[in-house]
Amino acid sequence: MIYAITSRKSGCGRTTIALLTAMLTASKVNGSTILLDLSYGNDIYSVLKANKPNASIDNLISAVGLDPSYIDFDENLIDVNGMFFIPGTSVNQSRYLEKRYLNVKDLLDVVHSKFNSVIIDVDYSLYEELVDLGLEITPIHVLDQNMLNIEKYHSDIQTGIFTGFYVLNKYREEVFPNFEFFDRNFKQGSLVVVDLDVELTSILNRKNLTLKSIEKSKCFEGLDVLSNLISQNVTVTNSIYTSHSASRKFSIFDMFLGGNPRRKASNKNKTSNTKPSAKDKSNNSVEGKKKSSKLTDKIQKKKLGGGK
Repeated sequence: MIYAITSRKSGCGRTTIALLTAMLTASKVNGSTILLDLSYGNDIYSVLKANKPNASIDNLISAVGLDPSYIDFDENLIDVNGMFFIPGTSVNQSRYLEKRYLNVKDLLDVVHSKFNSVIIDVDYSLYEELVDLGLEITPIHVLDQNMLNIEKYHSDIQTGIFTGFYVLNKYREEVFPNFEFFDRNFKQGSLVVVDLDVELTSILNRKNLTLKSIEKSKCFEGLDVLSNLISQNVTVTNSIYTSHSASRKFSIFDMFLGGNPRRKASNKNKTSNTKPSAKDKSNNSVEGKKKSSKLTDKIQKKKLGGGK
C-alpha cells in the first residue's frame, strides 16, 4: 500500500505530518514501513539528524533508469528505530523529480514489492504525474485552516471527497471556531484534525525525535488516528526488509533475484573448504599408492632402456 502525503499549498506542515505518521505507523505495523522523501530540500534528513551523507533518492532513480542491478539499495537506506527512510534529492534543479517521473514510478513499484507500507512525502505536481501513470496511491491531503476559507479549494475538496484522506493541520479552535460547518463538506471519517503544537517545532529543530516525544505532543491524537487508518489497511506479507533487517547486509540482487549472493558465495566457499571424511582419506591414500607404483615402474624401465 502506497500513501502519498501531499498538499496543494506550501507551509501546511506536510513534511512534518509525513515523518511523524510514518514513525507511528512503523510502531503499529508488524511488518516493514518505509518513508521516501520525494520533495525538495531534504528536510526530513535534517530533522532526523542522520549520518549517512551519501544516501539519496537520486542514486536509486538514476540506477533504475539504467539497470536495476546497478542500484545499491543498502547504501541509501536509513533505519530509524524500525522505520526505514530514503533521503530526498540533493539536486538543485527546478522540477527535477517531475522530469523523471517514469523512473520514480519504476522505483516505487520495486519498493512497494518489498515493503508492507510505503509512505511518500511528495509535491502535488509529482503526485498527479504518478497517478496518471496508473500507480495505485492513496492520497492524504494536508490542509491548514486558512485553506478551508479559500473558495478555490472547496471544489477540489468536494470533488475528491471519496478518495483518500484530508488532514487539517495546525488547528486552533480559538482562531477557527466554525470548524463544524466545514466538516460537513467531507466524507465521514476522511478528515483528521491535528492540533497545533508549538513545542513540537523546537523538538524537531533541537532534539532527537522519538516516539515518546510524539506521544507527549498535542498533535499526537490526530496523528494517532491517521496512523491507525494506514496500519489497519496494511497487508503484512513476507518481505526482505523487516524491523530487524538493518544489520543484515543485503544487496540489490535480493530485491530482484530473491536471494543473497553474499550468503550463497559464503556457502559455496564453505563447501569447497570442507574437510575430507575418513573414507575419502582412505580412498585418496590408495589412489596415491597406485600412482606412485606406476611412476616407479616407468623409472625402472627407463634405466634398463626398455620402455618409454
